[in-house]
Amino acid sequence: MPGPIAPYPVTQGPVFQKGAYQQQAAKPELQNWVQSFWQLTIPCGAYGYNSLPDNCVDWIISSANLNDSFLLSPFTQAQTFTMQGPVEYFGIRFFPLGLGGLCQTALGEWAGLSSVHADALLADSLPLQLFESLHRTRDFQQRCTLISQLLLPRLQGFDTDRRLLHFMHKCRLQHGAFNHLGDRQCSEFGLSARQLRRLSQLYLGLSPKAFARVWRFQFHLQQLEKNPGLWQSHYHDQAHFIREFKTMSGTSPGQFGKLSVLYNISG
Repeated sequence: MPGPIAPYPVTQGPVFQKGAYQQQAAKPELQNWVQSFWQLTIPCGAYGYNSLPDNCVDWIISSANLNDSFLLSPFTQAQTFTMQGPVEYFGIRFFPLGLGGLCQTALGEWAGLSSVHADALLADSLPLQLFESLHRTRDFQQRCTLISQLLLPRLQGFDTDRRLLHFMHKCRLQHGAFNHLGDRQCSEFGLSARQLRRLSQLYLGLSPKAFARVWRFQFHLQQLEKNPGLWQSHYHDQAHFIREFKTMSGTSPGQFGKLSVLYNISG
């Protein structure tokens, strides 16, 4: 069983439509691998959803269509997904390294494809069983319980590379603010700089530098209201902070809390 993956700052921005987005943290027995479950309900019309980088892997399943089930790899800038409602999606947000217990194909081998159909990567009949679980109830919390029961036996025996866990823990302690990741710094993780780059690309789907940048962005996203000037500790200047923030969120720090990441584009 892997050591705990450090508490991870993940946010996808505000959803202003009442009841459209629900999220629930994974139960403690799953928290080495799964960050949360979520459900997005789109009403009639054409909608956009602005998704933010968080270093996680999302498994997204349409509750109405078994074939609309895919894995979304990590990315480093905001991505907009368009959806035609009415439609409902259930999601499992896996921590970095968390999907490894379900998927024998390393993340880096398919991350360049952005998204892949779940059946192409996940073993046995898990996608079908998960889809059937969604149809046993309409209640979101009950769905989370049923899905947890499916995942736990498959994830419990999975171990992770503790050198990468050490790197991720260091990212957390430094809020992703690495000035340099040479051999001397990487020796703390039991790796050379070259080994860290190779393993990070293979198992995290991103380079160490890109992974740390996303972590830094997520940390400051969490701190935006409480400590709006904290950027000075981890960015070269305000222009650098705003540029990075716009790349990863799709908007400026000042506008972020005023905009819904789910928005109607019909009109």
